[in-house]
Amino acid sequence: MDAAWPLPPATPAAPAVGARSGANPALLGLLIGAAVPALVASAAWWLNQPYVAAVAGVGIVIGAAIGVVAGPRMAGPDWIGSTILAALVAPLIAGVVIAVLFVIGMVASAEPALGLFYGLIYALVILVVAEIAGAPVTLPIGFIVAVLVRRAARMRPEWAAFHVGLLVVAALVAGGLTLVAMAGTFGVVG
Repeated sequence: MDAAWPLPPATPAAPAVGARSGANPALLGLLIGAAVPALVASAAWWLNQPYVAAVAGVGIVIGAAIGVVAGPRMAGPDWIGSTILAALVAPLIAGVVIAVLFVIGMVASAEPALGLFYGLIYALVILVVAEIAGAPVTLPIGFIVAVLVRRAARMRPEWAAFHVGLLVVAALVAGGLTLVAMAGTFGVVG
């Protein structure tokens, strides 16, 4: 080739459809896993569904933690199984925290051996109730998170950051407005 006609500089090719971008799926899982339950909790509060709002509100922290672990799997080919597992584990995490606190309270307030026995029985009941009550809320939320993580993982990193950033800002605004409304409802403000 003639030196007078240099080749243009090499530019990276756009990723193929379905290929993963440079966006970190664990970070996407963290942000989306916290933002989606926050939006659901806010919407449920405004729609006068306090049970759904409570479950989704607890899911903000749990969803962020599970999102870090499950985000890479949700972006991969086995995303359906990973999503179902994450959605079914989420209520159990809350149930375990409640059950452990309950057992500690039972052991501290009664005869230790008898308190431990009854505490463990009640803890099992708490876990079953947490799963039965929480799964109808966490399964749809889990699939919404998985679809958003998969979509963001396939975008260019700057577009993924923009879209996930908008989602997080929307969750913060909705959560802030809901907290202000809740504070007024409970007589904390004005």
